This record gives sequence, structure tokens and C-alpha cells, in this order.
Amino acid sequence: MQAWLERSYYSEQLFEQHDSSKLISTTVESEFDERCDSREFIYSDIVDYILYDDGRLEEYPVDDRDNPEYITNHDRSFVQRVVDELSESNKEELLRQLREYHMQVEDRRQGIYEELDSVLEASSDAMLKRYLQGAVRNRMDRQVLVDASDWSGNGGSGVFITKDKGDILKNTEQINEAIDLSRSPEAVLEILTVKAACNQ
Repeated sequence: MQAWLERSYYSEQLFEQHDSSKLISTTVESEFDERCDSREFIYSDIVDYILYDDGRLEEYPVDDRDNPEYITNHDRSFVQRVVDELSESNKEELLRQLREYHMQVEDRRQGIYEELDSVLEASSDAMLKRYLQGAVRNRMDRQVLVDASDWSGNGGSGVFITKDKGDILKNTEQINEAIDLSRSPEAVLEILTVKAACNQ
């Protein structure tokens, strides 16, 4: 979802050219909406900073603005990418591009929801959450995996696509061991990168 928002080549290939069913859980939906809201806020806030504070893009103080609490380290790296991309633009072109990007966020949010086949309710499997603690540090990542395992164990394909290298992709074996121990072999996941899913 995030890769689609940020115009990853393979995410666009996956959504636009693969006709397999695409599902997310309400956990992913909530995270994605927060990320979209964050992007919209950042774009509009940079415009305000340049227009009303007479600021320079490369000096945008992301940590000193009146930011909502969902601004994360990932958002800070996103601001740096915006600076790197647009720092050579003149003021008029910079403002035009930022406003265009702001509008594109909502377009892409609506576009991805139109591509989805279903949004599944989050699972309340507390036991599996505990089993996953040793392999996955991030609480929300654990919840997403629990949601996916619940879907897989109830007849889903089990194909789980992610770009999370830190918590998920490097720990696929431990994740599936935890799922097998806590639930059943039918609930394990085939965890793929977006690129690998496109090449299937």
C-alpha cells in the first residue's frame, strides 16, 4: 500500500496488471490512511512554510512545526526525499509541484481502494501475537501478520506481500514457525516482496 502511494514501479505493476484478488485488513487500512494524512499534511505545511514564513525548502524544520503526532522517522526521510527532488526548483515551480503532489495523494488513496477486493476485520488472536514477539519487534507489524494468518487459515491463499525488510522479510522463517506452532500449517504465509509477487 505504501509503495503504491509513493509510486513504486513494482507496486503499480502489481495493482494494474495482476488480476489476482487483493485484500487488506482494517489494521493496514488504518495505517495507510494515517500515512496518506501525513503526506497531505507535510505537503501543505511546506507550502505554508515557504509562502507565509518565507522559508527555504532545504531548511524546512519538520520537527519544529505544529505537526500531528503521527509524524514518524519514515516521514522525516520522506521530507528529505522531497527536498532532494525539488531543491533546484524556483519558488513558483516548487509551490506548483507541492500542490500537485498534495492533490495526487488523495487520488492515489482512492485509486488503491478501488483496486481492492476486500478489507478484512482485524484478528484478535492474542496467542499468536505473543508467539510473534520473538521474531517481530513492531506491534502493528505483528497485528498485520496475525490478520493475514487468520485469513490464510480460513481459506485464503496465504500470499502476503510486503516491503518491510526490517521486521518481516528477514524473519519469514521465524514468523511461519510461530504461526505453525500457534495455529496450524494451513495458516502459514508465503511472504513475498512486491517485486517477487509481480514476477509470479
